Amino acid sequence: MINLRKSTTSLLFLLFVVLSPGYGQAGFTLSRFNQNIPDLENKVFQDNTTNQDLLPNGYRLGADFWVKPLKNFRLELYPELSIAYSKDNFNRDVRMEEFHLASAGINLNMNLYLLNFYSDCDCPTFSKQESFFEKGFFIQISPGYHYFRGVYEVSDGRELRKNIMNELVPKLGLGAGIDIGLSDLITITPIVQYSRFFNAHWDQLSNTITGDPLLDTTPDESHINQFSYGLHIGIRWRK
Repeated sequence: MINLRKSTTSLLFLLFVVLSPGYGQAGFTLSRFNQNIPDLENKVFQDNTTNQDLLPNGYRLGADFWVKPLKNFRLELYPELSIAYSKDNFNRDVRMEEFHLASAGINLNMNLYLLNFYSDCDCPTFSKQESFFEKGFFIQISPGYHYFRGVYEVSDGRELRKNIMNELVPKLGLGAGIDIGLSDLITITPIVQYSRFFNAHWDQLSNTITGDPLLDTTPDESHINQFSYGLHIGIRWRK
């Protein structure tokens, strides 16, 4: 599995780097996500009449810094490093199965303040003169690249079988949020996002599940879909 302690340390180090005189704002996001891996679910849960999801829920932590490429327009960039983790286990007859899926990656979050795009004062949301919704609402586009590590283990009382996935995949996310300026220093942002991670391969997973190495030699491949909802906290210490 991805070492979460080391990954968290890396995020804290990133925050230390961005909390330098070179940048004016840093932040972090904690979110929960609902997950769907459709093609793998069809193989893991054959004859899935209950629409059971594989690894249905998880958590994500992200750290970012603020970049404003256009002085007079409200397009704001938030390069982000994020880690995520989900776990699932279930029993089928005498079989005990356990899945783990962890990821670490980079996102280029682009916030477009469509209702306030041409009226930027280059100041924190708290200081802007427009209405609360007009100055704070944005649409987010979030391309990225993520490394996934998955672990599947199954035990039937006689043997333990294990399969590991290592995969680097592109991602595209679309979301929306609204900035709530508590002061010139702190802004909190509820945000929702739909993300798709494209064509993740989990080689020989079907063989490991069934215990038959001759069953299927084709790679198991699926998109990974996530719908997340969380809270971003931004700290801005200079204008």
